[in-house]
Amino acid sequence: NDNVIEEKFYLTDRIAEEANAFVNKHKDEPFFIYVPFLAPHTPFQATKAYYDKLGHIEDRNKRVYNAMIWQLDDAVGSIISNLEAQGLMENTIIFFLSDNGGATYTKATDNAPLKGGKFTNFEGGLNVPFMVRWDGKVAQGSTYDSPVISMDIFSTSLEMAGVEYTESRPLDGVSLLPILTDSAQAPIHEKLCWKSGYNRAIRSGDWKLITDELSGNHALYNLIEDKNEQTNLYDSHPEVVKQLQLQHAVGESEMMNPAWPNVM
Repeated sequence: NDNVIEEKFYLTDRIAEEANAFVNKHKDEPFFIYVPFLAPHTPFQATKAYYDKLGHIEDRNKRVYNAMIWQLDDAVGSIISNLEAQGLMENTIIFFLSDNGGATYTKATDNAPLKGGKFTNFEGGLNVPFMVRWDGKVAQGSTYDSPVISMDIFSTSLEMAGVEYTESRPLDGVSLLPILTDSAQAPIHEKLCWKSGYNRAIRSGDWKLITDELSGNHALYNLIEDKNEQTNLYDSHPEVVKQLQLQHAVGESEMMNPAWPNVM
């Protein structure tokens, strides 16, 4: 609200402290908490205690980056430990995910063998960790190999809470409960679409189309055969390109216009 907050402590720890305080305050009633850690984002800043643990990493940039991740791990762990101590884990579902692939331009990380990273629609930019914990409901160590997306969290939460969605606007995500509780493996999305300014992409089945409308460049990949996106099949599969372009146009027509400026 336009008020500058002077914070004297390391932000990762402070965010965890505030999250734990919220849990403690609302432990006897239903609650939702969104915990958007900044780490490991720029500016790269680590506490000395964690930096000193990683003396075997010679590259100072990567050493700071990994120290930030270690401290983030411990911060998330403190929230989980608190939920366990309060006896809330069997009635709490935790979603842990990143917003984009590693920022390769920082020289601290890469997404190999996947291509690209943050600000790109290659797999290295779109594939992120997405982990779920729900004691007694989600089998420990279970995996799901087909794509899901962060927008599915809202739809999943509605179904979990038994809330009937009555708004006229269709939900962008789908409920993940079938794959979380029944270990189903069939793809839960027919297609997934992305758009940022003049960059757009669509994945449908095995195929993925990337379009840069500013430069006129296109790329088509078969992700089952070429997950690392090394072979552009755009010119050799015009029928697939046309189908994906139509699917993306339909998907885009169902979306509201962005309410924020394009950063790129």
